[in-house]
Amino acid sequence: MVEVFKTNVNDHLIAQQVLDKIEFEYKELDASFDLDDCDKIFRICTALPISGIRENVHKIFEELGSVAIPLEDESMQSEPFTTNSNSSEKVAINSILSFF
Repeated sequence: MVEVFKTNVNDHLIAQQVLDKIEFEYKELDASFDLDDCDKIFRICTALPISGIRENVHKIFEELGSVAIPLEDESMQSEPFTTNSNSSEKVAINSILSFF
């Protein structure tokens, strides 16, 4: 499972502190920042249930004076224009349309 957060982290030092805390608590989790993105993206990838991790991520960011807001998966937000298609076709169409 991949979870993506919009953050207000501008400083590489703060980003490293977040990564250190997350990786200390969740050894089986991959975490990264994209501070060049306009949303200062923080991304985690894990096989663990994301709900408990999401709450802890918020706490870690708050402790460091920052904010992390989960981003919705926009490719799954809207249903594609189809009338008689099964769900796998809808997912495929959503995936293709998300590139445009």
